[in-house]
Amino acid sequence: MLSAVTAPPVARAEGLWVASWIALIQGDRDQAERWLDELAVLAKELDDPRLNSHVHHWTGLLAMFTGDLDTAVRELQAAVDGHHARDDREMELTARYALATALAVGGHADNALTVSSETVALCEENGEQNARADAEWAD
Repeated sequence: MLSAVTAPPVARAEGLWVASWIALIQGDRDQAERWLDELAVLAKELDDPRLNSHVHHWTGLLAMFTGDLDTAVRELQAAVDGHHARDDREMELTARYALATALAVGGHADNALTVSSETVALCEENGEQNARADAEWAD
């Protein structure tokens, strides 16, 4: 669909981060990387901090899926910080869960537990159940 539709840059950028996420879940890392590269260009051109947070978020997930855990942690932390700065709690919680997972897989269990515990507390404050379950699973 992204190749067939011409959309304004902001709308295309929205489609790119969603498509990247889906591609990552489906295991299509090469396509996700191409879309993330395009998203990074658009986020910079548009000077859009929210889109930049999505670049960090999904680039971090791609790095985690490819075993580059140092990059994953750095990118996912930047995503958490960016989503938090814009009060995008849903995306912040999603990034926090991925960050905790990257930390745990990377051998940083104490840091992973801290992130997970903080995430559970945020979920309790906001009545969020899905992200809470994910954060508890990462514990």
